[in-house]
Amino acid sequence: MDKSLILIGLRGSGKTTIAKKLSRFLKWPYIETDDYIANSAGMKISELIISKGIRNFRKLERQAVIDAIKHNPAVIATGGGVVENPENMNLLKKKGRIIYLKGDPAILAGRIGNDQNRPLLTSSNNMKEDLINLYHKRKKLYRNWADLIIEVNNQNPSKTIKKIMEKIC
Repeated sequence: MDKSLILIGLRGSGKTTIAKKLSRFLKWPYIETDDYIANSAGMKISELIISKGIRNFRKLERQAVIDAIKHNPAVIATGGGVVENPENMNLLKKKGRIIYLKGDPAILAGRIGNDQNRPLLTSSNNMKEDLINLYHKRKKLYRNWADLIIEVNNQNPSKTIKKIMEKIC
């Protein structure tokens, strides 16, 4: 296995947690595109989106993807909206296997709670509604780009990693 593992999915699906554990298990670098963006901008993602707008965020996300794929192999956790840019996804697809961590939006909203670091991205006024809206907007994209789909509802990270390893090895 010499291609990167790239995790996609809605916020709260466990991309960061799973990516960190997978990278330790595989002894590969771990890259979090949202961390890269926050470090580049010098502010939290929520502050960046509020102060500079989603378009500026997406530009920084593009650079984060370009820089992330330079590390190969690596375990890359992406932001939930990375699938909205086909250029990002084409780059990621060339360098790795895309793993969609699929979760029910209501369950994921429960995991997130009232985390102020995760801004609402739709016209909704609560996280559950926001995630449902994003899921309906992105579900086809997640499925179309995925090489592997792993259900994460009510599943602990160890079981998720075991499923991933069983499928890719």
